[in-house]
Amino acid sequence: GDTFPIEAGGKLVATVTMVCGLMVLALPLSVVGTNFTEVYEDLQRQRRSEKLRKSNLESGRLSEPSERLAEISDEFKQLRASFDKSVDRLVAIRRLDTGASSETQQVDAYKAMIHFGLDGLDRVLASTSNNKVAL
Repeated sequence: GDTFPIEAGGKLVATVTMVCGLMVLALPLSVVGTNFTEVYEDLQRQRRSEKLRKSNLESGRLSEPSERLAEISDEFKQLRASFDKSVDRLVAIRRLDTGASSETQQVDAYKAMIHFGLDGLDRVLASTSNNKVAL
């Protein structure tokens, strides 16, 4: 610099200008740098996941997604049937013990709510198995 402030007021203006200039550059650069780091780490995670998935598919430790969804759907149907049998047994045992029908109605209401949730899960599994899904 060929020219520089001599008086206190000029030095104050120069100092404020330098600090503002640094902030104008530093804030956006830190935000960009942080976002770049996050995006880069996500990309690295995706690459590692894809490598692991490919190696598992090649080694036979993982089946194709559509086959796995079919297996999950079958297991889900078996669990649902088992649940129904268990609830029916509990209701029958409770009827024998007390002979009360009001508690049976409550159990039936709970069973209906659970079936509503299971139906929703079943629809999700069905729609997912119809689409291409990468596990």
